[in-house]
Amino acid sequence: MPSKIILLTLANGKQCRHLIPLLLSNPETTVRAFVHSDESAGQLHSDLNHPHNLATVIGDLRVPKDVAHAMENVHTVFHVGPPMSVHEAYIGVNVIQAAEKAGVQHFIYSSVLHPIRSKLLNHDVKRQVEEYLIESPLKWTILQPTHFMQNTNPAQAVKTGELFVAYSPDNEMGFIDLRDMAQVTKSIIDNPAKHYRARYELCGENVSYTQFAKIISEVSGKQVQAVKADGLAVAKKVSNGDRNFEEAVGGTSQEEVIVRASEMAVLALTESLH
Repeated sequence: MPSKIILLTLANGKQCRHLIPLLLSNPETTVRAFVHSDESAGQLHSDLNHPHNLATVIGDLRVPKDVAHAMENVHTVFHVGPPMSVHEAYIGVNVIQAAEKAGVQHFIYSSVLHPIRSKLLNHDVKRQVEEYLIESPLKWTILQPTHFMQNTNPAQAVKTGELFVAYSPDNEMGFIDLRDMAQVTKSIIDNPAKHYRARYELCGENVSYTQFAKIISEVSGKQVQAVKADGLAVAKKVSNGDRNFEEAVGGTSQEEVIVRASEMAVLALTESLH
């Protein structure tokens, strides 16, 4: 019996890194990991001890022929878009179109909680992808996770005494662990029919970063304070998502324009969350 092929995009990222080991535990499943460089492919195979049912595809998610090649004989797609990238909506549409042409049986999209918040540009771009997916003939499932625990670094906070936040530290976030999200995703992949055309908000307990810093202080025995970071500094740091993405796929003549656009988008995001 041929194995079921599951294609994961952004496969060397945090979300897929937690999901891949769960999928590989089923010997009847082949995980096809879409990455952007030989280095990422090698790292993934090495870190997972070269499993027999892991295959990597190297390509550019912006290029239709690369995505079409990766879609061959794929049963299920788990799509994660490149965060904070001006290419994210285009890539999402490109992947959806390729899945439709390839006859993919199930398309799972990792979106974000409250994509309707148009002031948050990193949310609104996912709303555009959701809309295109919902209007497609594919059998889809949309996951809308809230803030990931793995986006924080408690060890660094204990070391410095400060937990930097891109917005008001008093805003509450429904923190979830990527390990929990991976379990949810695997459950959906294992029993797809129950989840066709369903959308799930994935939330944890609502806690502010001020409260989070207090918890870190209590557990570590060292005082940690949540501090709102400078908006432009955050924008420049987060814009590396586009810079790294461009470098991984060979760069473009528009790179500086793209990076600056990403910086401005994130700056608008941080200001809207004052």
